[in-house]
Amino acid sequence: MFLMSWARTTRRGSAGFTLIELMVVVAIVAILVAIAVPMYLQHVQTVARSEAEGELLNAANHMEQLYASQMTYANATVTTATSQGTIAGWAPSNGSASDAKYILSFASGSPTASSYTLMASATSLQTKGSFQEVIELNNQGQHCIKQSSSVSSCSFGVDPSW
Repeated sequence: MFLMSWARTTRRGSAGFTLIELMVVVAIVAILVAIAVPMYLQHVQTVARSEAEGELLNAANHMEQLYASQMTYANATVTTATSQGTIAGWAPSNGSASDAKYILSFASGSPTASSYTLMASATSLQTKGSFQEVIELNNQGQHCIKQSSSVSSCSFGVDPSW
């Protein structure tokens, strides 16, 4: 008899969670989200930057193919540099894509007969606050990444990590 009475009270007592237990679980989940979301967003930006660097190299390759066939860069446009109008996550300077993270253009407006500088400018989807990111690549394979509130001239160099 005592055993049955004990079993009934134990079952009734463990029918749910207390408010304290639920609050502890919610606090743990909130801490995990506070750590995970910024790390995820930073990873997304890093991946987009890597894609931009890869597409700049692809565009530079197309520019060199154009130079090999015509012996000048002067007739190049953003479309001929990319071989297509819009690349996934990109928009040419004369077009727009709502999900574009970078806009591809020539840094000086248009290339000269013997040189060019390709530029990928971050859109609002890729910027942090008032900081704008610009990646540039020239015909000599030199590149730079600028992150500042006032983007000015690039000091080109060769970065082995690129």
